[in-house]
Amino acid sequence: MKRFERFYLEKGEEQQITFVLTGDELSIVNSEMKSVVEPENFRLMIGSSSDNIRLTGVISEK
Repeated sequence: MKRFERFYLEKGEEQQITFVLTGDELSIVNSEMKSVVEPENFRLMIGSSSDNIRLTGVISEK
């Protein structure tokens, strides 16, 4: 998990949420112990818990 923030909505309520992910947040430490961003797609998952994902999306670091 890279970022966590809890939002409470009433049943049927909708709200637009905007956030920015930086290269640091998409980076990993490679076998040479260097922080790198792999040239891949990243899957975002939003839900009330890890076993109740309600929205998914894919972004590219490019």
